[in-house]
Order: sequence, then structure tokens, then C-alpha cells
Amino acid sequence: MHGDNTRNLLAALPADGVLHVIDPDPTTDIAALDARIRLHRDLSLQALPTLPAFDLGIIDGDHNWYTVRNELRLIEALHAGRPEAFPVLIFHDTGWPYGRRDNYWNPEAIPADYRHPYAQAGLLPGQTEPSAGAGLNQSLHNAVREGGERNGVLTAIEDFIADSDQAFVFRTLPVNFGYGFLISETRARRQPEVLAALNALFSAEGLAPILERLEAARVTMQTQQQALASRLFSLRQRNERLGMGRFSHAVPPAAGPVKLSVIVVVYNMRREALRSLHSLTRAYQHSIEDLNYEVIVVDNGSSEPLAPETVTAFGDEFHYHYLADASPSPAAALNYGASRARGEFLCLMVDGAHILTPGVLHYAQQAFRQFDEPVVAVHYWYLGPGQQPVTTMHGYSQAEEDALLMQIQWPSNGYELFMIGEEIGAQRNVWLSPLFESNCLFLRRRVFEAIGGADERFNMPGGGFLNADILREAVEYGGTQLVVPLGEATFHQVHGGTTTNAKPEEVEHLVRRYRQQYREIRGEDHALARARIQYLGHLPAESRRAGRLVEPLRARYNPKPETI
Repeated sequence: MHGDNTRNLLAALPADGVLHVIDPDPTTDIAALDARIRLHRDLSLQALPTLPAFDLGIIDGDHNWYTVRNELRLIEALHAGRPEAFPVLIFHDTGWPYGRRDNYWNPEAIPADYRHPYAQAGLLPGQTEPSAGAGLNQSLHNAVREGGERNGVLTAIEDFIADSDQAFVFRTLPVNFGYGFLISETRARRQPEVLAALNALFSAEGLAPILERLEAARVTMQTQQQALASRLFSLRQRNERLGMGRFSHAVPPAAGPVKLSVIVVVYNMRREALRSLHSLTRAYQHSIEDLNYEVIVVDNGSSEPLAPETVTAFGDEFHYHYLADASPSPAAALNYGASRARGEFLCLMVDGAHILTPGVLHYAQQAFRQFDEPVVAVHYWYLGPGQQPVTTMHGYSQAEEDALLMQIQWPSNGYELFMIGEEIGAQRNVWLSPLFESNCLFLRRRVFEAIGGADERFNMPGGGFLNADILREAVEYGGTQLVVPLGEATFHQVHGGTTTNAKPEEVEHLVRRYRQQYREIRGEDHALARARIQYLGHLPAESRRAGRLVEPLRARYNPKPETI
């Protein structure tokens, strides 16, 4: 729970009312929102018997017959079987897909006798069996059979009503996956205004505004789809004229063993991570039809973690792992991801706030083919009109960044990121400058293992010089070749990172600590990797116009000392 619906309920709650919230693992400090909230960190079937009697309940938890049926029994027992005391109940998911199909958040919590066979597969309207690789909620545990006894939220409500000694009025509204409304007939007679409100909602006059909002949403969605289709068509024509080939948005996964495992470490960066993950999809990356790869997202103990389904929605290649007992450093998270990787090659992304340009995976694959033992280091840029430790100090923000990305209509052409960014360090010879680190580093798995993986002695928040250390250790490992793709980069988004948003004096202090820790671990001062650089790639036109669209913002966010 993130608290959005709780805030809506608080707005309607009387000043002397109390809101009981049941959530075993809220991702927001719900209780801190308002003094009228009582948070119960437990499963509903354990928490309900401890509650006092209540007037209104909203049931939107584990969407399966066993849980919902027993929630209703406990609520009836809590009110001592008195019909006049039974609360008004509102349910979500009384329609498709979970009205007649169980979903199990934690299958092991459901007794075996009440648990249907299930699979982590998607659900499609009109299709009874779940579908691997397609449909809704592919990462969730969905019953493989729809309908029948003891199956689904709506079935649980109907069975409860049939078995109860009380008489009820029940209505279900078939919008937004289904809303159900349950009220005892005794309460309806005692509070006729409640039944009148329910009847009004289901009348022609009550349904008209709902249908109007649904039609407005449908028109908006269709308009956006047509605009996107038009944009994609124009881009395909442009790419064909430039000889860049067809877009790969409809390319199916390549067959055979996994060649590449991309490990992305994220921490409290929902906004940024979703963009970064999109830039790793087949719909975005060019010319990877024959590359079989996977993306392993390791959430390093975020207090506001990503929802697993938002990660797996990017494609079958995407997998999500949450580390509850996480170190402030990403070192252990990288090693965890590597331990679950299946690829011959690894791509290490220490900071999940980086958006890739569209040819990164293609040119990494070319390096795999052309060099015996490549270590591919992709250049690192900032989004915005300068170096982010400076620009953020003078007001550059996520809102400004969002506006820039909208200006280039990202992700329609990922190379236009160059036009709203600047390379880290603002090197004069952008593509020929040596690399201190790379946030998109490719190397063979056995090389990563041979250098000892990510050294977990780099235990400072953000990892300190961990990223630079991995690059140096890999490049100086015997027989490797440092390969740098031209015309490809990763772009760092503003997200409140360890050094990005710190003041200059704080950054200077942190870097001194990083250098000291490096000396303690390696026995020498850090230096750039000693290796000859091999280049391959291209120079897209957009990269030759680097920063063009943010020129008007430079004076504002990079003021001269005398103007500060």
C-alpha cells in the first residue's frame, strides 16, 4: 500500500472518526498521515478479530475465495450476528479477472484444500486458461482455471450470502474490474438513506456520469494510441530513409541459451527506474533480434520499492528481486544479481537511474563477437544543462527534467537524449576521454568471478569507488580488451543520489572518504585503468548536437560565481 486511497478516505472521514488500515507490509508510513489512523501490520484474517465494530469496510486485499469468504465470516462474528450492526461493505475485483478466478499473493498462506492449481501467467479476456508471455498480471499467482466452486471474489461473496442467516442486498458494478456493494436488509430498513444512495448509483441517472467518465477515458486512450502509432510510423519511415532498418518493437525473444544478463540495482527511484528499464526493452533497443538476454532488477532495500508487476510488464526478459536486509552499498546487490544470472556475459548497472541510448545492447553484442575477452564500458552523461551536482544546487529538478524529456518526446528517439544532456566531467574530447567509471559495464561472467565480483568492502552508501574499482580490476585482468562504443551512452536522471544532489563541500568530503577507503582496500591510490581503448560504433547526428536544446538553461543553472 502506498497510501493514495487512504488519503482519499481521510478526506471523507468525520473529524471524530477512526480509520483502521490492515496491511502486513505497507510501503508508506500510513500511520503518520493522520492521527485518526490505526494501522494493523498483519494479515486480514489475523487482524479482523481484534477490531472494534465498524460502520463501513472496504475489502481489496488478497483476491481469492478462501480469504474473502473468511473475511466476511469474521466481520459477521465481530458484529455478533446482529443484522442492524453489520457494516456497509465495498469490494473491488468483483468483475473480470478475479470475480470467478482466485489470485494468491502468497499461495503458501492458503490451505491446500482451498488452493487451486496456479501459475505465474497472464490473463486474457475470453480466454479461460492463463497465457505465458501475454495478458494481465503475468507475474502474479493466478488460478489456472476460471469459474467453478470456491473460485474468485464474487463467488466468495455469493457463497457467504447463501450460507448466512441474514438477508442482504448485493449489487456489483462492472467497471474498473468490478465494484461490489453489500448491505444487510435490516440496516437498509434502519438507514434507508444508504439503500437510497445505492439505488441511485445503479439508476440510469447514477450510471450516466460513470459512463461519461469511462467514455472520456476511452477517447483519451484512443487519441494517445493514434498519436503514438503516427509517431512510430513517421520514425520507421525516417529510419528506413537513413538506412537504420526497422524498429524492433515487435521482435520476439531470441531462442537458445541466455547470452547476456543485465543487472540493474535500484533504490528508492520509482520514477527513474521505470524509464531506465524501458530503455532496456526490445521495443527500444535497436538491432538485437538475435540477442537472447535477461534483465535482473535488484531492489536494494527501498522503503518505497517497485511493484513487481511494473517490472515484469516490460517483457518476459525482466525479473524482480527485493533485498530486505540490504547494505547501503550496491556491492552485495550486484553479487546477488550475478548469482541469479544465466548469461555468459554480464552488464552491471550500479545505479538504476540511467537511461540508455538505443544501440547500447547492439554494440555490446558486436564487441562480444569481435573481441576475445571484451570489457565494454559505455560513456556516462548527465541529463540537463550541465553537471548535476552544480545544476541541482541552483534549482534544476525532476520537474525540469521531465519537461526536457517531454520536449524530445522520449522514448520516440533515444538519441535525442544527447541534445538535452552533458557528458560527466564535461570533457572537451567527449568520445576520446578516458573513463573513470561506467554505469553500463559489460564483461564475461567468468571475468567478474575471477576478479572476486563486486568487493563488498566498499560498504559506503552508493558504493564509493566500487564502480570505478570494478572497471579497473576488469580491464587490468589478464587478456581483457577495453572496448568503448562511440555514439552510445547512459544518461543519469536526477533522483537524490549520494553525490549528485550534495553541496560542493559535501561532495569534496565524500570523495576524500572514498579515496581513503580505496587506499585501505587496495593499498594504493586510485588511478584510471591502464589499458589501450578499442573503439567501435557510430556518431548519430544527435550526438554532434550535444546539449543544443538546453543551451538556454545553462546560465540559469550554472551561474557564474559573481552572479550567485
